[in-house]
Amino acid sequence: MGNHNGETKDSSENQLLSELKVADLALYYDEMVRSHLVELEVESPAGKIVLKRKQTEKELSYLQRRKNDSTLVFSDPVRTLPEQPAVASDVPMIKSPIMGTFYRSSSPQSAPFVKEGDTVNSGSTLCIVEAMKVMNEIKADSRCKIIKICVENGKPIAKGDPLFHIEMS
Repeated sequence: MGNHNGETKDSSENQLLSELKVADLALYYDEMVRSHLVELEVESPAGKIVLKRKQTEKELSYLQRRKNDSTLVFSDPVRTLPEQPAVASDVPMIKSPIMGTFYRSSSPQSAPFVKEGDTVNSGSTLCIVEAMKVMNEIKADSRCKIIKICVENGKPIAKGDPLFHIEMS
C-alpha cells in the first residue's frame, strides 16, 4: 500500500504530477479524442506518464473493419488538418503559442480583428485561440502588415502552427 507516512505516491510521481497541471492533461486528452488516439505518453525530466482512454463502439467497429478487410474502403472518421503549403523559412510569420481553435473575431457577429493587407501596431489583437473554453487573445509583438491569414475561422490548430504571414513595418 503506502509508505509509513501514509503516502501512496513516491516523490518523483508527485513531482511529475505537479509539473503536469490538470489543464495540461485535459488538453492532451482533448487532442487524443480529436485525433482518435487511444494512448499517449508524456515525458518530463521528472518521469513519464501514460494517458489511456477507452474507445467508443464506433471507433472499435471502424478499426476492426479496417483490420479485417483491407480491400474495403471506408470513409475515414479521423479528422485531419489540411496540408499546409510549404513556406519559405525566411517568411516572417506569427505562430500559435498554444493548441486550440482559431477565431478571427470575438464573436460570430463581430468584424474580424484583422484582414489581409491591414497594418497593425504592437499589442493589437490579431485573433483568439480558444483552449479549454478559455479565450486567449493573440497579440502582435511589433508593428507589422498582415500579408496572409493561414488558418480558416473556427479550425483547430496546434502549438507552432503558422497563423499569419507578416511583413515587418
